[in-house]
Amino acid sequence: AFILKSQRLSSQSQGYFDPGIGQLIALWGFHADQWQGPPPSKQTIDAYLKHPASITDLYFQGNQLFSRNPNVSLDFGGNAKGLALDIAIATLKQAGIQNAVVNIGGDMRVLGSKNGHPWRIGIQDPQQPNGQPIGYIELQGDESIVTSGTYQRYYRWHDQQYSHLLNPKTGYPIDHEGRHFISVTVIHPDATTADAAATALIVAGPQHWQTVAQKMHITQALLIDNQGHRFFTPKMQQRFHSLATTR
Repeated sequence: AFILKSQRLSSQSQGYFDPGIGQLIALWGFHADQWQGPPPSKQTIDAYLKHPASITDLYFQGNQLFSRNPNVSLDFGGNAKGLALDIAIATLKQAGIQNAVVNIGGDMRVLGSKNGHPWRIGIQDPQQPNGQPIGYIELQGDESIVTSGTYQRYYRWHDQQYSHLLNPKTGYPIDHEGRHFISVTVIHPDATTADAAATALIVAGPQHWQTVAQKMHITQALLIDNQGHRFFTPKMQQRFHSLATTR
């Protein structure tokens, strides 16, 4: 069920979110315990792009999984935390828990309220992650909030930063594409969807994010580019409480 759901999300994202690119992620060294260079050569990336892999290359016959492309390697780093959040909240609901917050590495899904008040979730400044949050959002009921960013998982090689967020269409990290997003936060009832969408929007970048958000039915997103500019969907702008000067 998770594979089928991820296939649907990948198709909706126009391929900017794709858990079938494990081979590409391995080429960039992000399957190692410690991320380090050297980055792959242009010839290696070009060779991969001649036969690119996608989760949409997979299909089921009964409970057996098959692939039309031998290069498919599954890596669910883009939405596995979302799945875990959904499973955790479902488990709490089954146990009769009415108010809870589940936090996995900064990605959260909330249930109910905090002593009758909304859960207040801070939003990190991607340019100073350990500093003061840029703002906060209040969640209540049953909602998830997920952030994807370039500032936590990366390595440096010859003074160049290589983010773990790869563009399946180009084969390169998104921070090597000129103007790009460094942080994307998405709110959605379903954490698996929010997680996949945050990945898709940050990879889609400033030019394509609005189209991808529409296709994925994402109405609440905050996006910050590498120049510090912030972009909001209308619903997210209504919910965002700023703690810093807006640029």
